[in-house]
Amino acid sequence: MNNGAAASDGTPEGLAVGWVHQLDGTHAKDASGHGECPRYSAGVLRFPVIHPPLLAALAACGHGGKVLLADANYSHSTNASPRAALIHLNVRPGLVTVDQVLGPVLAAVPVEAVHVMQPDEGPEPEVFGTYRAQLGPDLPLQPLGRLEFYAACREPDLAVCVATGDDRLYANILLTVGYIKPPT
Repeated sequence: MNNGAAASDGTPEGLAVGWVHQLDGTHAKDASGHGECPRYSAGVLRFPVIHPPLLAALAACGHGGKVLLADANYSHSTNASPRAALIHLNVRPGLVTVDQVLGPVLAAVPVEAVHVMQPDEGPEPEVFGTYRAQLGPDLPLQPLGRLEFYAACREPDLAVCVATGDDRLYANILLTVGYIKPPT
């Protein structure tokens, strides 16, 4: 296997028939798997999220599950439920940001509640305005104190923790997954 490097035709290695990607980054063959893990082209996905582990983790969330989009200062090892899938998107400081992940996540799963980490003192973080613009009026930000926010993220209903490189202070956001209404 090529450890994520692009093949000679420029396509990244990844999902293919016969292979299952585990959340820990390993691969497992199913009954039809042969040889090395084959390549895939992300061009076949017509969805705003093309990161296979993030897709799998979001797909596993159910109604009431929580998704943490964490900034670069967040302690993923001590302030997230050990049951949560940890998705690393922290490429470098400032890349990727929480709001860059928020848009595709909102397109992927219904959200019924949003919590943010409120500073103990001082003005409201500027990033909250960006979140309000992305979320719209039907999903108001619900502030939690820093310690309350950490406690909420350590609860067993945290299904996904996305580590970003967002270097803005208090850029953490905790989403509660809603449900899909049945057709009428």
